[in-house]
Amino acid sequence: MANQDASPADNENHLIAERRAKLTARRERAAEQGKSAFPNDFRRDSLTVELQNAFGDKDKAELEALDHHAAVAGRVMRQRGPFIVIQDVAGQIQLYVDKRACPPTYWKTLKAGISVTSLLPTGRCINPARAICT
Repeated sequence: MANQDASPADNENHLIAERRAKLTARRERAAEQGKSAFPNDFRRDSLTVELQNAFGDKDKAELEALDHHAAVAGRVMRQRGPFIVIQDVAGQIQLYVDKRACPPTYWKTLKAGISVTSLLPTGRCINPARAICT
């Protein structure tokens, strides 16, 4: 509990330094990949409540036959392993991230812990009872 002995200003300076280090690391990774550190080209095509209303009463076989893909965006509310609950302007939805179906860089970010509050998944609806998308 070394932080209890530090002054509030020291704690704040440490927090700011930590955030700047994370920002620098993010920018360096993006530069190595030739990408923007803060891309803004993602466009959602569905809201959580729209998915719930459209597919909530369908069983797994019906969903597999439809093969509907959706892109949602929202704030990460909870994360436990591959299960993520996000909230958008309309409501919440639980997502399941299938390691085999997502790019390695996405899985690496997920395993490292999502420190940013936005998640931009795109996937196929597979389980209406739990509102899970892969």
